[in-house]
Amino acid sequence: MRIHRVVAVCMLAPLAIVAIAARKGFAAPPDETNPLAAADAQILAEVRERSEAMQNLEYISDNIGPRLTGSPQLKQANEWTAEVMKKYGAFGKKMMYGKTVEGTIRSTVVIGPKGDILKHWATVKKAEAHPGEVLAHLKTKV
Repeated sequence: MRIHRVVAVCMLAPLAIVAIAARKGFAAPPDETNPLAAADAQILAEVRERSEAMQNLEYISDNIGPRLTGSPQLKQANEWTAEVMKKYGAFGKKMMYGKTVEGTIRSTVVIGPKGDILKHWATVKKAEAHPGEVLAHLKTKV
């Protein structure tokens, strides 16, 4: 077993313990009075069942390895990450201070229970105010 996999496992072990505890019922029960509780449960189930996070972590750890500042592995990891983010639609051309640049695209999508897009903010201009906008939108739908 490679050292970077051991380090990754050590870093992820606490998260795994929390996830196991939550599944076994050691965590607090969901608040059934909250109208968003069912949506929260559905989102968490989706993450557990279909998330690519572990596959991405394994790829970057096993195939690229340690990423020290200025190393070829860091450059390779940055390029790989940009490609993955492009696949997700989260990296590309955007305007910044009046110039076209490539970088992380901040956007938000509200997806309904049947997988339909209920609202899409293609760009997030003021990150500090955005959660309030999303919450206000969600409150009109409940």
